Amino acid sequence: MKIELLARISVISLISVLLVFNSKISAQDLSDSIYHDVDELVADYPSLTSINTYQLKIKEEYSNLKTDEERMALLIMHCNLGYYLKEYQKHYDAIHHYQKAWSLYHNYDLTNYDIIEYCLKPLGNLLTITGNYADAENIITQYMRIAKSQKNEEAITAGIINLSVVYHNIGNYQDALQLLESHLEKETISEEQKGLIENNIATNLLALQMHDEVKKRVENQKKESVPSLKTKAQFLIKEKEYDAASKVLDEVESLLIESNSPRQLAKFYVEKASFHFYRSEKDSALGLLHKAFNLLLPGIELEEVKQNSSLLYPENTFIDIFDGLAQYSEGLNRKLSYYDLSFYVSGLFINKINDSQSQLIYQTSNRDRSEKCLQLLFKEFQYSNNDSLIWRGLKYAEQNKARVLKGSLHRKSLIEEYPNDSLLQFQQYLIEEQQSLIGELVRKQFSNHQDEKESMISQKFIEINIKISETQNLLNEKYPHSSLRNKIKFDSLQNQLQTDDAQLLYYFFGVEDLYSFKIDQSNISWVKNKASEDFKNELVQFIQLFESPSIINNDIPHFIDQSYKYHQLLGKDIIEQHKNLIIIPDGLLSFLPFEALMKEKVEHRNFNKMPFWLKDHTISYNASLEFYQQNQKEISLKSIYGAFPIYKNTDRYLKSSEEEAKMIRDKFKGEIDQNENATKVNFLENANRFDILHLSAHASGGSFSLPAYVEFIDDVLLLPELNAQKITASLVVLSACETGVGKIIKGATPMSLARGFHFAGVKNVLMTQWKVNDFATFNLMNHFYEVLQSKQSPSNAIQKAKISYLDDESINNLEKSPYYWAGFTYYGKPINGDQTNTNFRYFYIIFLIAIIFLLGLYAFRRVQKKQ
Repeated sequence: MKIELLARISVISLISVLLVFNSKISAQDLSDSIYHDVDELVADYPSLTSINTYQLKIKEEYSNLKTDEERMALLIMHCNLGYYLKEYQKHYDAIHHYQKAWSLYHNYDLTNYDIIEYCLKPLGNLLTITGNYADAENIITQYMRIAKSQKNEEAITAGIINLSVVYHNIGNYQDALQLLESHLEKETISEEQKGLIENNIATNLLALQMHDEVKKRVENQKKESVPSLKTKAQFLIKEKEYDAASKVLDEVESLLIESNSPRQLAKFYVEKASFHFYRSEKDSALGLLHKAFNLLLPGIELEEVKQNSSLLYPENTFIDIFDGLAQYSEGLNRKLSYYDLSFYVSGLFINKINDSQSQLIYQTSNRDRSEKCLQLLFKEFQYSNNDSLIWRGLKYAEQNKARVLKGSLHRKSLIEEYPNDSLLQFQQYLIEEQQSLIGELVRKQFSNHQDEKESMISQKFIEINIKISETQNLLNEKYPHSSLRNKIKFDSLQNQLQTDDAQLLYYFFGVEDLYSFKIDQSNISWVKNKASEDFKNELVQFIQLFESPSIINNDIPHFIDQSYKYHQLLGKDIIEQHKNLIIIPDGLLSFLPFEALMKEKVEHRNFNKMPFWLKDHTISYNASLEFYQQNQKEISLKSIYGAFPIYKNTDRYLKSSEEEAKMIRDKFKGEIDQNENATKVNFLENANRFDILHLSAHASGGSFSLPAYVEFIDDVLLLPELNAQKITASLVVLSACETGVGKIIKGATPMSLARGFHFAGVKNVLMTQWKVNDFATFNLMNHFYEVLQSKQSPSNAIQKAKISYLDDESINNLEKSPYYWAGFTYYGKPINGDQTNTNFRYFYIIFLIAIIFLLGLYAFRRVQKKQ
């Protein structure tokens, strides 16, 4: 699929522009010096060495600009440097210069320069190539606004084409089609642009498997180009017309060789290799992959890269090459080594991306790759039964689980480690501003005012992202060894489980298979189950049993059968004597209430007597293995802040919330804001003053277009706004509805409010998985805080609260259905026993050591006396 050709500034046209421009300004030494450098730069195709010289000169000599003439000269220099760096495949350096040019143009209201053609179009395309899709969309929509104000139809159409590429790359094929088809009939479109639109439409139709429509588009294309020929070849392959497809691919190769574009030719060789693999022509395919590699890294052998991965640079084609080599090479270790290189290059991209949504796209791709690694290891395990293969599998399962969340927490841990670093503080400020702007944009999208303010917000967003990128580059130089790495200590994991008297259930929910790992202090095992569509649909149906109180109660035997079925599938080997159970769920399992699974089938319908997991185990969840290992600090729970909007005198009145507030005020010291005082500002101001934060309010898990949010009396707190906060509370209790519900992203926790608090730095969160009954919520919270008051852990407290609820004889059996109590889920530290007992054990150990020391000292002195 083709991104519209980037603007090329020819030597002749540029010099003519400069001559006209220079005739209109007074001679000034600095601007003349910059223009002289521009003339030298474009006179001959510059080498990377000369480009680096000009970049250094900008830093050292051109930093103190005073006039618009000087700024315009520097803007043109940045655009040219961006162009040539792009030609050398130095995409991130090119982006930097284009961003600098745009900042100069916008911040100083410069005019008389085609900023769209020479800066914004190539910048938007480069951001797309490097996977910065949110930034790319903002830049493209920004220059489309400028083009509309200038009535520049060609630039508007270019924006439509390039924006459709962004939508295609993030999987929004329908949005891309709608955008392209709505613009196709305009009379102002040139034949060349019409051809590009037609091709992009065909590409999106192909992605949606609408082959009949594709056939019509392919047959009606008037002018054949590289993109249209590629689409034609793809269609012919789908139709199994292999000879015809082969001829078309040969045409594409000839055109690309003539164009002298190594990157495009390398990408084509990877695509052609897939065709040969499809036809079982393995040697031809592998040869093409090697040719592609040599085009991107001339003079370097593959084996060298295996030994030194730092030779690689961020380029998506590398990922495709290594994935292809992994798929069709022989031998387990060889295959895994190629996949490791793909992971490495993907990591280079993720580290350069500012927005979490774009990072999640790479995370999804990495997850699919992790599943392929697990398939290879599990197959080998079936023959060798070697436990080391399980540990390797666990490493692949973990390395991309909740990676975006890990990155956010890693950044915040740096701030904790270096609290006086002004650069880290500035970065945190920028990220808070960025997320606040996202919140403003979301609000604008759902209002009827699509006005100038939206354009201003978008521009601020672009400027903030540029500053975040610059700051991150400086931090990478300042803290070169602090980048996000796998911090799992596999060698100490079982010792930690022994200390916690715990066993761990770890799940990887892939496209094809579900992998279940079980680890305790001395054993590790894993099981694979097919994750067929039927399996997934049945799991969804079981989760849906908890959507309302009547579903389970209307057919209790069915619930018992299903609950026992998933016990057998997910945890039949869990050990009775280990009371603490740590669960790291994945995918759909993130919405499964494990406490409500039953270890045996029963014939009766008395919920209190049913053998739920709840009865035998104190269960705590974690988003990843790394979070379990790092969350070992003792939790201090002495003070509380509560926000209770209550919504009195409305049809959304939360009566139980009013009772909750009174109950908490009686049990803990702290501060409670109710009604008109339960504002968003008050909550954020108090978020770092107390050990516990309690939210009892209306909330939503969000939708495809609207993020999750919690509703205060005056305003909503959106998930993006929450993500940017730095909250130091030890525990957050969310007794609002659906605080654990959100969109599922592969390898990420559900994109929910609970996830937002994790992003904000809170390590322990009690949340709700569905709309919880008011009476049950108050009852559970009352028991929870009673237990918490006696210095027991949150995991113990919520378990005992649920058991107390089941044991309460004043509650009828139907209201003891798991719908009423299983919705509360605790993510956080699994403390063994209550805090008092732990402190007593520490005191006992210290006392014992002191006695031994005194006895030793006494014996030593007696020996001395005898001597």
